[in-house]
Amino acid sequence: MDLPGGRPTPGLEEAVHLFASGVDADGVLREALKVVAREAGGHQALAIARRGDRIVDLASHCVPDACLRSAVADAVAKGVPTRRSNPVDGINAGAVPLISQGQVVGALGVAGPSERLDPGPLDTAAALILLVLARQSVETVSTAPLEALSVLTEATSRSAVAEAALDAIGRFTVGPAFVCLDDDGRLQVASYQGIERHDLAALVGRSEFLELVTRWRERPLPPTAPETVELGGHEVVMVCVPIIEGSETQPRVGLVALLVAPEDAPAAARLLAAVSPHVGTRLTHVLVAAELERRDREVDAVVQATVAPVVVLDAEGRFLRLNAAACELLGLSGSFDCGRGARGLLGSAELEAAVLDGDVATELELDLGTPPRRVRALVSRMQDGPQRLRTIVSFEDLTSRRKHEEAHDNFVSVIGHELRTPLTVAKGFIETVLARSNALDPEQHDLFLRKSLSQTERLEDLINDLLFMSTERPRDGGCIESCDVMELAQHVVDRFAAQHPERQVHCLSLGGVTTTPTDRRLVTHATRHLVDNALKYSEGPVTVEVTGKDGAVEVAVVDQGPGIFSGELERLFQPFEQLDASSTRRKGGTGIGLYLSRRLVESLGGRLDCDSRLGQGSRFFFRLPVRTRIAEPTALEPERPR
Repeated sequence: MDLPGGRPTPGLEEAVHLFASGVDADGVLREALKVVAREAGGHQALAIARRGDRIVDLASHCVPDACLRSAVADAVAKGVPTRRSNPVDGINAGAVPLISQGQVVGALGVAGPSERLDPGPLDTAAALILLVLARQSVETVSTAPLEALSVLTEATSRSAVAEAALDAIGRFTVGPAFVCLDDDGRLQVASYQGIERHDLAALVGRSEFLELVTRWRERPLPPTAPETVELGGHEVVMVCVPIIEGSETQPRVGLVALLVAPEDAPAAARLLAAVSPHVGTRLTHVLVAAELERRDREVDAVVQATVAPVVVLDAEGRFLRLNAAACELLGLSGSFDCGRGARGLLGSAELEAAVLDGDVATELELDLGTPPRRVRALVSRMQDGPQRLRTIVSFEDLTSRRKHEEAHDNFVSVIGHELRTPLTVAKGFIETVLARSNALDPEQHDLFLRKSLSQTERLEDLINDLLFMSTERPRDGGCIESCDVMELAQHVVDRFAAQHPERQVHCLSLGGVTTTPTDRRLVTHATRHLVDNALKYSEGPVTVEVTGKDGAVEVAVVDQGPGIFSGELERLFQPFEQLDASSTRRKGGTGIGLYLSRRLVESLGGRLDCDSRLGQGSRFFFRLPVRTRIAEPTALEPERPR
């Protein structure tokens, strides 16, 4: 390849290709100086440029001595080729000016042994350097080191830092390079350039490299000095510099390596030693940032999983975190309101004053939300000395708590009344029998005893209901046996017909197989609650329908009462819920009958539902699967109290 201004210089072809492919100008300059030093028979090369009244170094190959600097300075000052020599050291230097548009903009020179130096290739290299300077602005030259290191600050992962490190090194030198990072105690290649993968694998597998890594790991303290690894030849060596990341007590040691000619090893070591601390610092920042992000996600997960409303604000009063309960209470959005200032969004001037203007932890009760809910707000601070870091506000819903307390008190009052009624009646009959046993005829005597027995059975049913409410399953044992569900339903109907002779209570079979292995006690218990509920809340006849169809037995209790609005149906199956609270005293009941019925049916593998129309009555029904095989009788194990 020929360049204007000099004779052919085959060694510069690589630098020309780098220039044409858009490689960083500093890298092209260093490659050109290395080639021209070799072609001229020297061991030093230097390019300088004139910046106003100042002379600055553009690039150098090896450390230029005084003889070379004197030659290039004269070439700039005189604008003609110059020579200098140092007889003591046997060094000869030659330089040519860099002329652009008739102006001397710099100089290029080489130095080496007097008998071998041939400055001929300088003219060709000077032409290439002028092309590079035409593309490279003054600002780029003066800020290149800062820009090279700035790529590290943009990396947000360890692999990205390794790639950025090679990018920064590539701005100062051209040659094969790679970065290895510690990965759970193993040194892994994180990034490489200028070398094929299979060549790199062979390189890191060489005994010389493995010995270096082993020696570094066995040191009591992380290494800091560069080391040169001889690869068994004279053309190239590997310069390795350690990369230290992490804390002082638990550091991680990696390395960055550069393949260079033996004469370039000192300069390569200085370059890598300058870049390595910045790489290690950035890796530490990435490590710390990843740990902080992980902990931040853990805190966010805890806040989001908290049932109670929780709000976290930063020192400036901006929302950092809002869990779902807090968003619902305050009418905010976790996606859009995080990062916004909290003033004007907390729903209460009193709360804002305590959260944003106060300096101490405080507790207050106030009404928040729509519709208003009474809540207790606990405001706490996270501080570093006098500096506030975070403010955490947690809320306790006093409305729901007081509602549950009221429901509990009502239940205690109602159950006390329900327990007292059969007890009082039974006690009265027994006292009558004891006091007037001689005056009562046998018929009255038997009637009073049957009445007492009926009331004690009612009392036993109430106690069983309470025991069942306190556990997930019946406290006493149960037995699976073949039962005719029609007979069980008839038994329940007969009992209620005897207790309510003024009411029409019937049991009707609609056909099909009604025999199935089940727990007769639980089926009877569930049916009894449904019939009792129908008799309380309707005035007309009550019919129990039993049907065998589709591999199941269906039991339905039908009344002609006022009916139930569809939106209120699910409330019926909640404990202590009654649609008309005033009916509790008037009609009796504990408010747990339908809740218990659903749980009893579900424990048998069935499902309790309701069809109802306003003004036409209701139909409560459940279906039990028909099993073809009778299971062995098994006791129901007691569950933990709720």
